[in-house]
Amino acid sequence: MSEPVASTTSSLNDSVPAPWWVRLCRWLWKISAFLGVSVVLSLAVSVLSFWLTSPGGVIPAKSPAARLVAWLVAGWPVMLLIGCCFLLLALLIGMVSRGPAQATAPLAPAQQNRVRMLRRLRRSYSDVLAQSLQGAAWMELGLAHQPAAVQNATTLLLHLAHRPEQLLPPGTSLTQVYEEAAHELLILGEPGAGKSTLLLQLAQQLVARAEQDDTQPLPVLLPLSSWAVTRPPLQDWLAEQVAQLYDIPEQLARRWVQEEQLLPLLDGLDEMEEEARPACIVAINAYHHAHPGPLVVCSRRAEYEEAAKRHHLSLQSAVVVQPLSPKQVDAYLTQTGKPLEALRRALNKNPALQELAGTPLMLSVLMLTYQGTPVRSLSQRGTELLQQVWNDYMQRMVERKGDAARYPLERTRSWLHWQAQQMRKHNQTVFYLEHLQPDWLPAGQELSYTWLAIRTPGILIGALAGLTITLLLGYGSLGFLLQIGVLGSFLGGLFSEAASGDRGHHRMQSNPRHATRRVIIERTATSALIGLLYGLCFGLDLYSGPYYSYGPGDWLRDGSISGVVIGLGCWLLLSLVPRFSSREVQASATNTARRWPGLRRVMRAWHGQRALLVAAVLGVGSGLSIWLSDALGFGLGLRPSVVLSDLGFGLNLGLLFGIISVLVSLILEAQKEDVHLTERLRWTWRSLIRSLFAPRHLRTTVVFASIVLVLVGLSSLISNVFYKPPYGWLSGGLIYGLGSGLIGGLSAGLSYWLLLGLFQGISHERVEDQDRQVFNQGIRRSFRNSGIMGILSGAVIGATGVLSFALSAGLYSSASVRLSNNGLISALNVDLGRGLRSALFGAQHFGQHYGWLLAVSGGLLVWVSYGGLAILRHAVLRLLLRRTRTFPWKAAPFLEDATARILLRRVGGGYSFMHRLLLDYFA
Repeated sequence: MSEPVASTTSSLNDSVPAPWWVRLCRWLWKISAFLGVSVVLSLAVSVLSFWLTSPGGVIPAKSPAARLVAWLVAGWPVMLLIGCCFLLLALLIGMVSRGPAQATAPLAPAQQNRVRMLRRLRRSYSDVLAQSLQGAAWMELGLAHQPAAVQNATTLLLHLAHRPEQLLPPGTSLTQVYEEAAHELLILGEPGAGKSTLLLQLAQQLVARAEQDDTQPLPVLLPLSSWAVTRPPLQDWLAEQVAQLYDIPEQLARRWVQEEQLLPLLDGLDEMEEEARPACIVAINAYHHAHPGPLVVCSRRAEYEEAAKRHHLSLQSAVVVQPLSPKQVDAYLTQTGKPLEALRRALNKNPALQELAGTPLMLSVLMLTYQGTPVRSLSQRGTELLQQVWNDYMQRMVERKGDAARYPLERTRSWLHWQAQQMRKHNQTVFYLEHLQPDWLPAGQELSYTWLAIRTPGILIGALAGLTITLLLGYGSLGFLLQIGVLGSFLGGLFSEAASGDRGHHRMQSNPRHATRRVIIERTATSALIGLLYGLCFGLDLYSGPYYSYGPGDWLRDGSISGVVIGLGCWLLLSLVPRFSSREVQASATNTARRWPGLRRVMRAWHGQRALLVAAVLGVGSGLSIWLSDALGFGLGLRPSVVLSDLGFGLNLGLLFGIISVLVSLILEAQKEDVHLTERLRWTWRSLIRSLFAPRHLRTTVVFASIVLVLVGLSSLISNVFYKPPYGWLSGGLIYGLGSGLIGGLSAGLSYWLLLGLFQGISHERVEDQDRQVFNQGIRRSFRNSGIMGILSGAVIGATGVLSFALSAGLYSSASVRLSNNGLISALNVDLGRGLRSALFGAQHFGQHYGWLLAVSGGLLVWVSYGGLAILRHAVLRLLLRRTRTFPWKAAPFLEDATARILLRRVGGGYSFMHRLLLDYFA
């Protein structure tokens, strides 16, 4: 036994954090290295771009390396000096902080996870025991064997199904019983008898044993009540609960379950619904049959016996916690002295009260309630007596402890009543504020939540998706961007309405007489508003110049025609999209497709039918509106070039709206209506590189970029096939097609490759040193991680868009103007730099800062999709609860006040009631 102790001791010593000055040096090393590399890279980019964009270059072709260095020192002395200083500082700091780090060999990742998890378990169990109400009146509890409660080979062979309880010798600990039961034990007892406290003490001893022996499993205490919500296989539920309660990655928890490195301590079989308990027993037996390792289950006696009429737990042994005897209670109160003399006399006079005091929990409650005060006349009936005791306890705790002015008795009772009801309804034993969901709202708030947390964010997501996709594909003016933003907002609101269609359906059924009229009015008003905004956006492109002008008359003509046509298209989509959505749901549920199953599967996954419908309606509407505008402006006898140009414009917009609809649908489908937090954001360079260069990811990127390039290039070719540049007829369409295709294909492909590779490279296999110990920490983490992802994604999207735009602009200018005169290399040297400056600092074609606008819109879209929407929905839930006075907005002070009043207890970053009986009282 000494060898495991020594090895574990050395492992714990290796895991001791480094001194503060070493951590400070490492932090400074990261900052200085980052600044130095950034300055040097920016210098290199500046030199390269200056050389490429200057005709003939600045450095002579035969210049040696010495002249290059001299030229750098002469041209950029300050930047070069700053970069070298930062790199030198990083080198010095790295040398200083390296020595202590090499003194102790780092632990392996698996051992680090184990050490951190054991440290976390030890602290959690100690905190819960310290706040346990039973600890105020804890005495030695008796135990008794109950062979008939479990089913195993011994009970079957010896027919022990009806053997009575067998009292164990006084002083027998639960750890001894656990060892004799071959680490398979069922703990039974009456409410408040001390079962959970005994289980906690056993968990503490098992943690100490696991710290001394690396072969021992990790004892995890889990409440069984949440299993009844979805009733999954127990191994899946174990991994999910361990990850949620102990704040570890779920992927790591699943691996621990599969490798049988966890020792489940399952408490609260009685806390779920009565009809779910027999199924839970069956699930526990199935798990234990597949994982024949240590297992402990704890439950109230009466509830377990009722649930086990058909199936018993397949464990080796069962014990029943015995109640306190009247002599024990009297001796304890006599030892306490005069403050509890009135309670002692009341116990001797009231048999029902004496029976109630037979558990450590209720004895503690009675002592806290009637300490130093006379005991008023109490009922002789058990149920009424229990209610009176809890009322007196509640009133006494509010009077003696906490902030009575800020949280008076009735307000505290009302808020705890709602909390207890929701915890019982959702089978939760610990209340985490970040786990609030829409079904926690009081009746009558569903419509407010739908508009504030579902449809309004859907409109925002649609607008951001429209702007991002439009800029990535290289389309243009300010008015056009706002038009796409308006239609993107419409699609976002439409798809979010389809996602929450059940609520609207129920409202229609509740009032069928006015349902049809209301729907027609809403659709007409929405379509008219979208058409009006779409038409008004043409006014932003007014221009008057020597070669081209777009005046108020053109604005009135184009805006009126386009507004009417687009409004009709929106009305048509409002009527058809809900039907297509229901068909997609039915098709995915039945899955009866025989022909082209792969294509149908892809169409369902990407909402293909909805995207094709949107592309057809809005593409045809856009092409028709521009054709009518040209017909009224230039006469009905249009040339083929104008017709093809309008056709290409319609194809461009159809493709654009199809991509936007797919993106918006996928984002809203992933978010649904609930609150999905983004609490974890961890990756390594190895995992990121591995995900970026995975063969499947590369193939998908190439296919996606090629499809976008071909479709965008083809539509631009059709619309510009008769354009006559200075050097030919057909070359204009080819040049425009090549440029537009390169912008769309490169931007979409690079963004898809980098962003999806980044998301897939996020690693969740490490237990962090800091777990969820701060109240509402999940929302804080989600806010931080979504901000990081938004900034990184915005930089990636903006950079790829700028580079692809610069390349396409350079190729277009080179091919159309300079290729015949200066040659391809000379043209690219000039026009690539010109395209880069145009994309970053404004171009005549775009009229705005293209790169920055693309980065902002793309970053906001990723931020909303990757945690920002969850933060918004959480805030809406809190505001609605505050508006209805159901629960306070500043929940942390109230919950801390209830903890000080011994009504709640702190469990990590959440709160639980002191006991299930107290939760039942408030509920």
